[in-house]
Amino acid sequence: MKKLLLLLVVAFFATFSFAQECSNLFISEYVEGSGNNKAIEIYNPTPNSIDL
Repeated sequence: MKKLLLLLVVAFFATFSFAQECSNLFISEYVEGSGNNKAIEIYNPTPNSIDL
């Protein structure tokens, strides 16, 4: 039980320790529906507006 708890704690902190700030657009979500229904969500972390 202690090993499992230790593994979970290490995994939790490792996930957040490698996070980097993003300065560019990135695709934050991709959704695929039935047929040709598909969608992407584009996230802009900058304060600047961007012309797509």
